[in-house]
Amino acid sequence: MTLSKSIIKVSAIAIFWTLLAQLLSGVIGDWFKRAAFNAEAELFIELILTGILIIIVLAYYGHKRQLQLFALSKNKLGSLYLKGLVFGLGTFALIWVIAVALRAVKVQVPTNGQGLIWFVPMLLGFGIQGFSEELLTRGYVLSKLTAIGAPLAGIWTNAVIFALLHAMNPGINLFAVIELVMTGVLLSLLRLRFDSLWLSAAFHTAWNFAEGPIFGVYVSGNHFSAALLQTKTNPGLDWLNGGLFGLEGGLIALAVITAVTIILISWYRRHPDPRTAQLFH
Repeated sequence: MTLSKSIIKVSAIAIFWTLLAQLLSGVIGDWFKRAAFNAEAELFIELILTGILIIIVLAYYGHKRQLQLFALSKNKLGSLYLKGLVFGLGTFALIWVIAVALRAVKVQVPTNGQGLIWFVPMLLGFGIQGFSEELLTRGYVLSKLTAIGAPLAGIWTNAVIFALLHAMNPGINLFAVIELVMTGVLLSLLRLRFDSLWLSAAFHTAWNFAEGPIFGVYVSGNHFSAALLQTKTNPGLDWLNGGLFGLEGGLIALAVITAVTIILISWYRRHPDPRTAQLFH
């Protein structure tokens, strides 16, 4: 099979799993959301329901005895996950600090205490949601194309799919699309170098958790009111702060993610490793 056909096949299967999971979560979610007593409870249910993708994908490939495809080894799981959490939180915190320093946003401290009430449940919810997206992109797509000797194609294919998963989100813009693709590239580099999905999944979780429950920024176009802080974008600076999509849709986030990716590639070149050697011929 040619590389182009492999890319089309892998992408089609990934889209199939996404649509199936969304269909099932939509049916089940309608029933559960009736019990939601506020917006935070409804969001929590939505995040938990993303676990349906995890269940059906792992059940299918587990039945086929192909779970090794997803790089879910327990070797150094704890340390890799912790590193991913710190890396993801630190990266987004840097973006937030720059946005505050440039006066692209304004920050308020809520007094209703909702941020503390929902802190732990939302960490669980974003953990499931982040892992589900990583399982599909850096897990399935990247691994399948890397297995046939095409890691670069795997990186760019999964990164584009990752951006497409957010294409219908409120406030989406060109900066957001490019930033999502670059984030996909960054997470792919982490996944390949450490041969573990846990690191990229933890980064993804920490990034979204920092956006929402910690800094109170729009999470890929979705407003989050129960947070430790409330960060509002200043009007007229959408190109810088991302507007209604959130900080990840602005030039600040794109610049930081691109810089981190370049630094990581430079470090990989100076410290060669067989797992990423094909990328730098």
